[in-house]
Amino acid sequence: MNFNLFLLALRARFTLFAVVLGFTVVAASAASLLLPKSYQATASLLVDAKDEQSLGASMRPLVQPHEMVSYLQTQMDII
Repeated sequence: MNFNLFLLALRARFTLFAVVLGFTVVAASAASLLLPKSYQATASLLVDAKDEQSLGASMRPLVQPHEMVSYLQTQMDII
């Protein structure tokens, strides 16, 4: 079936498509107006146990590379 035959088939059944489209729009509008509104809020929360901004942070040894990699992977998963 080429594209021209497809267009001819659609044109021959235009009334059927228009009725189905109209019914679908009316049904969706009625359902939207009649059903109660419900909203659901979601949030992601990350609690970072590291206190890097404190004055004592310079006293601690440097962060190990594998810890930094796992921290960055966690951040990417959250995003």
